[in-house]
Amino acid sequence: MKVITINHEKAPIINAQKGDTISVNVINNLEEQLALRWEGLRLIKSTPCDKTKGLILAGKACAYRLVADQVGKFSYQSEFKMQRDEGLDGLIVVSSPDNEHP
Repeated sequence: MKVITINHEKAPIINAQKGDTISVNVINNLEEQLALRWEGLRLIKSTPCDKTKGLILAGKACAYRLVADQVGKFSYQSEFKMQRDEGLDGLIVVSSPDNEHP
């Protein structure tokens, strides 16, 4: 079974504090297109994938900016089930600057 990794890690956790802007640069080194979704966080901007309806073609890149405007656990994952099954499915943890729990 193929495993998709991010920076040589399977589904790394993205940690942020409430109020942070999260910047994620994705370079698609797969031999297939991919599309990411961000569950629970507000997407400010994604370029240049805005022009391709969110698809990142093989060999291409996309930059995402998200707002961590609420404390909690959220997720990022591929829009494609096969890629999720191969590991493109991770967690985003947003904590309070004063360590409050949601």
